[in-house]
Amino acid sequence: RRSSDLRAYIEFHTAPTSGGTVDVFLGWSDSATGNNPAGLSGSDAAYAGYGTDADGALKQLEFAGSLSVTNNIAIQHAVIGIVMPKARYCMVVLENNASVNLANTDGVESAIVLTPLQYQIQD
Repeated sequence: RRSSDLRAYIEFHTAPTSGGTVDVFLGWSDSATGNNPAGLSGSDAAYAGYGTDADGALKQLEFAGSLSVTNNIAIQHAVIGIVMPKARYCMVVLENNASVNLANTDGVESAIVLTPLQYQIQD
């Protein structure tokens, strides 16, 4: 396994207030559908943790970084961290601390991308 940079591409319904964040948490698992950390199901859904304490369950996930947002309606993106994969599958949880909702009309507005880092040896 090698490190990857983690990029967030997020679009909002309307321009958010500058200074808000979209926090990214990762749940690593050897199974796509079972035995997952922090109550993750492996399916797309609003995150509820174990059903009663989503904030507490978030602490069982890896905090990967935050996208600090600006007052702009365009897709906002940045490298928000470098992570080392810990298992075969990765489930992403976004905590929206921006002032507006994320766009979700056709499934192409937001993405979280892991890109393996290429190491070079130079003489």
